[in-house]
Amino acid sequence: MNIISVSRRTDIPAWYGAWFLNRLRAGYAVYRNPFGGQYHRVGVRPEDVVAFVFWTRNALPFLPILDGHVRHLYRSIFLYTINGYDRRLEPHVHDRADCIAGFERVSELLGPDAIH
Repeated sequence: MNIISVSRRTDIPAWYGAWFLNRLRAGYAVYRNPFGGQYHRVGVRPEDVVAFVFWTRNALPFLPILDGHVRHLYRSIFLYTINGYDRRLEPHVHDRADCIAGFERVSELLGPDAIH
């Protein structure tokens, strides 16, 4: 069993929830090691996973997947960043109100100990 860092390289909850759901349905995901280039296959069935660690700035788009598919079968932890950057500094920054709403909803769904 593995603890799987789902979105350290990219923000899966904000942008790629459908991809993640497809990986759950397939039962595995493949990733490439950035240091050696090797490909690795990791099981993502409930019996393969101790917990998922999601890194995100905006969980709002992911909430239907979290509530409908993930939280009932998997332990999940969210490492959440909310910043107030201006679009001039970060052109693709998420709306702060959406980020806060997502943070609050994840906390309601998983409990306050599951979000940091």
